[in-house]
This record gives sequence, C-alpha cells and structure tokens, in this order.
Amino acid sequence: MSNRRLRLVECTRQLVSNIPGIVEAAIYGSLVRGDFLPGCSDLDIFIVTSRPLLDTHRLSQLISMCTELSGLEVRGIDIAWCSLDEILSHKCNYKFLTIYRNDFEQNHIIIHGKPAHTLQPPYWTPQARCRRLAKLARKTSMRSIVAGEVVKLMLALQGYRGPWDKHSVLSMAREKLDRCSYEVWASYIRCGEPPSDCATSVIKKLGQLC
Repeated sequence: MSNRRLRLVECTRQLVSNIPGIVEAAIYGSLVRGDFLPGCSDLDIFIVTSRPLLDTHRLSQLISMCTELSGLEVRGIDIAWCSLDEILSHKCNYKFLTIYRNDFEQNHIIIHGKPAHTLQPPYWTPQARCRRLAKLARKTSMRSIVAGEVVKLMLALQGYRGPWDKHSVLSMAREKLDRCSYEVWASYIRCGEPPSDCATSVIKKLGQLC
C-alpha cells in the first residue's frame, strides 16, 4: 500500500475511533484489494454501530478531510453501515456481506473495534440484488454504475466466485459474457462512460436474471 493510502487509512482510523457507538469500522474494496484508480474509485467504509442512527453525511465530510490530507484523489466516500441489532438478526444485506462476501473477507482492514460483521453468516441473495439494481436503473445518473454491477452479477450467477479485482472481472467478462458486457466493464476501468447502447443492453438483462 502506498504512502498516500497509508496516510488515508491512519487518518480515518484516528477519526472514527473518537466517535461514540462504533462497534466496528472497516475499509474495504479497491483501496485494500490493490486495484484502486485515483480519481475514479471510491473510498469504501463499512461501520457497525451500537446506536440506531449514524450521521453518514457528517462522517463523510470529516473523512473527506483525511482524503485531502493524504493527497489521494478519490471519486467519493461510500459509507455503508448497519446497527449491531441488524447484524445479529441477519438483516444487513449489503452486497459485500452477501454475494461478494469472500471478496470482503479477503480485502478489508478493520480500523476500529472488532469484526462484528462475522456475527452475520454469509448467505446468497441474487433476487434481492436484482431488485435493488432494477430500482437503481430508473435513475439516469446511475445507469452506467448499474450496468457494471449487472456484469458482476451475471458472472456470479454463472458460478464465478472471484477474484473480483477490476482486471479479473474484465477477463471473465471477455471469456463468459457478450461484447456489450465486456465494453461496459472496459469503460469502467478507463473511468469513462460505457457506450449507451451497451449500457441499455446489459441493464435489460436484469429482466432475465430476476
């Protein structure tokens, strides 16, 4: 991990350690996996809290100070969180704790607390993921992101279980999926927008998957 990334991790660690009620805080995804693209990738953070509410907007503002201090350019700060009660009742349904759980387990750093997420066993939720993506696809601003997520979902439904780094997904899309699926993911790696016809074609596949 580069010095900039290490500075970002340490700054975020110090910040969340001073917030009451946080049971677990973890950085995961591309920053840890090694396929982070400056200016294109998000900083992914997962939090388990003992309290029923978390002000993610305020927390995102604070963490953005860490990104500025580190000198690492991130596209955005994506904070996912669940209460401890949701974990214990197995209702924390994020994709990284369900369909892509193996990737999360291999590519996360706990920066505060203990691994409370392990109290929720992994389970398979393809239909729930389909419905979530279909809902997001109604938003024009989300269509390119949704198209990329559909590519990953198609691979998962064909039995692919990782690795989920960007270049491995690109290779598998070339091997197992159609041209548009490959073009959508290739555009994502280039930090560009996918061809509109290909994005539409891939999103339409949700009807078949769901």
